[in-house]
Amino acid sequence: PSAVLISYSEYLSLCKAQEELAEREFLGRFDRIMAEQAERNRDLTPEEADAMAIQAVQEDRARHHAHTAER
Repeated sequence: PSAVLISYSEYLSLCKAQEELAEREFLGRFDRIMAEQAERNRDLTPEEADAMAIQAVQEDRARHHAHTAER
């Protein structure tokens, strides 16, 4: 069917379920990325990992600022 009639309370339940599913999917992807990064970076000292993270954030912010300045 292209459309169905449901009660408002059922609609709210459906919206909540969709939000929860999206959050679980996001958290699952995040957990997988974190596990991959931990495996890739297992040979780094905590200080080296911190320095890389700081550099990545700085580079990302610079790209974001450059992108917004183009508008």
